[in-house]
Amino acid sequence: MVLKLKKIAIFAHYDKHNIVDPYVIHYLEQLQQIADVVFVSDCDLPHAEIKKVMPYSIEVLAKRHGMYDFGSYKLGYLTIENKIQDYDELILCNDSVYGPLSPLAQLWQKMSSDEVDFWGVSENYFYNNSKIKNTPQFIDSYHLQSFFLVFKKNIFSSILFKKFIHSIKEEDGKQDIISNYEIGLSQMLIKNGFRPKSLTKFNMQKFHNGYVQGVLCDDWVEYINLGMPFVKVYLLRNNPRKIMGINNNFSRIYDENRLMILNHLSRVNPTYRESWCVFKRNKTYNIFDFSIVSKGVFIFFCIRCSGILIFAAPVSLNFIKLMYMAIRYKKIVVG
Repeated sequence: MVLKLKKIAIFAHYDKHNIVDPYVIHYLEQLQQIADVVFVSDCDLPHAEIKKVMPYSIEVLAKRHGMYDFGSYKLGYLTIENKIQDYDELILCNDSVYGPLSPLAQLWQKMSSDEVDFWGVSENYFYNNSKIKNTPQFIDSYHLQSFFLVFKKNIFSSILFKKFIHSIKEEDGKQDIISNYEIGLSQMLIKNGFRPKSLTKFNMQKFHNGYVQGVLCDDWVEYINLGMPFVKVYLLRNNPRKIMGINNNFSRIYDENRLMILNHLSRVNPTYRESWCVFKRNKTYNIFDFSIVSKGVFIFFCIRCSGILIFAAPVSLNFIKLMYMAIRYKKIVVG
């Protein structure tokens, strides 16, 4: 029954090179299977890029506005405001994730319930409100993370929601966007009696033990096993927590779309191409372009790389030397 509900999605896009990447097209293809899609880019996209998304969208807006994803959500909403009552559910989503890893219809089967008014795939109870680097100031602020949100009709047809959307404006920085809009939206709805739900649950015990938890970084493999259909681009692009074996898990999860994702990572962060190596048969390779690294640059390579993958490497002088350097420079080793 829930899959028969008429849905409309506002998809927020941004790309520093003003292009629509293939991983975005993959997302739109999957999204179109369950909803009408309004594509809003915070970029002045050339016509060739706009043409890429037209087969998957009922509306396309592509103009630089500088209001981040919530600005795109606002512009998309204003575009369909006069016909939004024709729909049963409103989806707000953006391109900050890779996926979906599984059909979105499966997500609806897990999440749709008469007992909730809005839902997402990830929740958070805290937000670092500090503007001083390395000086966290966490405030208690439960919210659903805004890269994927679903609202039922009783919310998006309310005056409360409309006023909130219309109030979105350009802010001074990302922290203001999170505080005023991502946190602000969830808090406003909850205080007015609307009921939230999240696919994944925030682990309060881990947080109090100094573990910064969330879909952004730490429990991503566990979340995928629970049915999370997305992984944050930031996690694979930056690996901010230096998670052990992240690329090994990445390979297992992303077999089908591996090349597409690697191509995007290498474009948006060229140094990513130098972050891992493969040691095999006495030679060291870059995992992405397989260029041979000569024996004389072991030290140089170990300093630059994030980790080392070993495939059927025989024990040899070169192998021992590489392992010694990995230990010395504290690099991740995955066999």
